[in-house]
Amino acid sequence: MLIMIALMREPFLSTSAIARSAWWSWSGGLFGAIYIAILIMLLPRIGTFAIVVLIVIGQVIQVAPIGTSRFLSPRGVSVLISEILRVWIPCKIIGIGLYATKGAIAVSFGWLSHGNRYNG
Repeated sequence: MLIMIALMREPFLSTSAIARSAWWSWSGGLFGAIYIAILIMLLPRIGTFAIVVLIVIGQVIQVAPIGTSRFLSPRGVSVLISEILRVWIPCKIIGIGLYATKGAIAVSFGWLSHGNRYNG
């Protein structure tokens, strides 16, 4: 990104562009920073898998009202159902598969046996 900024002939951000923009146009950066801070605080408490599931669920729920003009219309409901079937369920299956693989590896190396706790 820095290379692209350096190669651009026009200034990346000018004071006139800042003056012309609405106050709410900068809210995306603020909300993004708050979102990342919340994720960082939640990560040690609920774990990576739960964070990823919450992100995917949020995106699936968000796509229906954005992708269609009427969320509760038959079209909006069908979009939501198709996103759940095509995105959320496969992500859930992949996550369960990863946890099962992790458990199988832990058992095969004996990391779950009593007295031999894995600290890696």
